[in-house]
Amino acid sequence: MCSRMNTDHFFTTGQLHVSRGEPCEDYALSGAFDTDTVYGAVSDGCSGMEAHTDVGARAICFAFQKALRPRSREPLQAFGPAFFPALKGEFQANHISSDRQDYFASLVGFVANPREAAIYLFGSGAYVLRYADGRHKVVWFEWDGNAPFYLNYCLHEDLYREYVGDIQKGIDDPAHEHFIVFRVAEDGRIRVLESGSLRHEFDSLEQGHVACFRPVDEGIEAMAVITDGIFKMGQVQAPEVVRELLTFEERRGGFVKRRLTQVLEAFAQQGSLPRDDLGIACVWFGAE
Repeated sequence: MCSRMNTDHFFTTGQLHVSRGEPCEDYALSGAFDTDTVYGAVSDGCSGMEAHTDVGARAICFAFQKALRPRSREPLQAFGPAFFPALKGEFQANHISSDRQDYFASLVGFVANPREAAIYLFGSGAYVLRYADGRHKVVWFEWDGNAPFYLNYCLHEDLYREYVGDIQKGIDDPAHEHFIVFRVAEDGRIRVLESGSLRHEFDSLEQGHVACFRPVDEGIEAMAVITDGIFKMGQVQAPEVVRELLTFEERRGGFVKRRLTQVLEAFAQQGSLPRDDLGIACVWFGAE
């Protein structure tokens, strides 16, 4: 936490992994580099690898933190050309197991101060912007064939060929950036204002995707990066999940952990348990 902003994170195990006695394959991390700059990151280890991808999720979040630290003073320039090789190097250095498949994990992270903020996404995941006027914008990435491009492929070309195939390495297997903007009406119902999708060629995502914002100028009071568990919350639709997750009653200390615990308990009472793991890291810019 820094003097002008609060940041916190939370992650929990989905029911599928609980029923199998498996660990949570999502991870989340947040903190402050100094009194004016905060960061957050989430990762989703790939269950399809049938490996210890919980290790990879942790490794990539801490690699993000290490690679970002010397570049954090100017968020809008933080994810420039030098960041990608730094991230790869730190990710490789964080390997603690010998199985390369343990490191198939996505990444969504942010760096922010009150004036500038940037989000970096590699693979799949989502981010949310909550505006002071009550709007929420949810953005998420999906890959054709449900085969995200993971950072681990950049470390092992043979694994890239084996698990993805040559077609995805070309321009014929793109990802889609989906978005929805909604507002909560006075009666509590969610009103969708806008939705759509953008097609991305592989070349534009090969070193990650970056989105930049100016929180004060744009009226953004909260920004969160989230794994795809928000789309697998029992019978609860993603906009309602987002609304509940980001309705913070107060924003001090572990505000995300307190809110997520309350929300998940409320959903459970409705019979909507998280089917998949969930990870979230959030920064609050707004006034108390």
